[in-house]
Amino acid sequence: MTTRPRVLLVDDDQRNLSLLEAVLAPLDVATVRATGGAEGIDCYRSSLAGSAFDLVLLDVMMPDIDGFAALAAMRESTPAGERVPIILVTALTAREDRLRGLEAGADDFLTKPLESNEVRCRVKTFLALREAQRTLAERARTLERLQRERAELSRLLVHDLKNPLAALDSNLNWLARQLESSTDSIKEAVEDSSASTSRLLALVGGLVEIDRAESGKLVANPKPLAIGPFLESVARRHRRDADLRGISIEVDVDSTVVGSLDEALFTRVLENLVENASRFAGRSGRIRLAAKAAEEELLITVENTGVPIPAEVRGRLFEKFATSERGGAHQGLGLYLCRLVAETHGGSIGVESTATWPTRFAIRVPRPRERPQRSLRPRAFVDEDG
Repeated sequence: MTTRPRVLLVDDDQRNLSLLEAVLAPLDVATVRATGGAEGIDCYRSSLAGSAFDLVLLDVMMPDIDGFAALAAMRESTPAGERVPIILVTALTAREDRLRGLEAGADDFLTKPLESNEVRCRVKTFLALREAQRTLAERARTLERLQRERAELSRLLVHDLKNPLAALDSNLNWLARQLESSTDSIKEAVEDSSASTSRLLALVGGLVEIDRAESGKLVANPKPLAIGPFLESVARRHRRDADLRGISIEVDVDSTVVGSLDEALFTRVLENLVENASRFAGRSGRIRLAAKAAEEELLITVENTGVPIPAEVRGRLFEKFATSERGGAHQGLGLYLCRLVAETHGGSIGVESTATWPTRFAIRVPRPRERPQRSLRPRAFVDEDG
């Protein structure tokens, strides 16, 4: 059953209140009388705790508290985000009086003597606006609830996936040690399975990091890191799989290059970029991990042969669920996480194409002597590399 709109009528003259009730009768609204400004304020405030009014018709010239003061008190009492339409009913037509009413928070004016059709039209319009406001507010609450449920579902999913994957990883590592003297094919199969479970664990961990980043809780803990051994360790974990596809992975970095990075977070970044490169390098392709250090910036690149990423796609490649449009391949959350981690370090990530390397991911991280830790909230990505 639909609830009738509630309209508060405030006037010190009973005859005016009766006239307004008669004018509004065809609209099927529930009216409440208040005989003066003070009573009107009390009625309005009381309604906020339960069924708030949908509209207020407020007389201006009243002896105890005039309409301007009553209007200001009502607006002050209204909760943030709520807006009950209030129409001032007045014989005042001077410009300064109208401005005073608008400054106090009036939504509209009805001029005495009242014309019945005009009153009904104004009331119908504002009641429709009030209903639309309530509908939008309810949808916003629903979206907030769904967002909370989605976040909770993600946390539960990550939790439920992580434990069995960790157990599987542990068992495969144990099997690998037991099979050290077995045939190469059995040992390689177990090692490949172990590597796959490690990547699955990294993906699950990536979901956790994205959730922390989007809630502003991801904080980098940068420490001095020798970049050469770091890149080589990432390359080594992927060479077996790359060899099966005829892809070579090389590392090109001076042994003296040192960066200040959160190793755990950047491991996720490099793992994602190398896996991405492996998918698109092509048969007998090449992948290169490289790094250069300037006075103010550390540049880490992951490059691969194969089909380049179209220029028009690059600007949105690091958004959530972006597709590369190289055969419609879906990137999921991997590149999005790379962007978040780079930004957490105060840096950026971009993608470009060179004559030698059709696809070149470049991460730039500043190298100040002292850097405070930064928490991250995602911001719009700007591709400085074109």
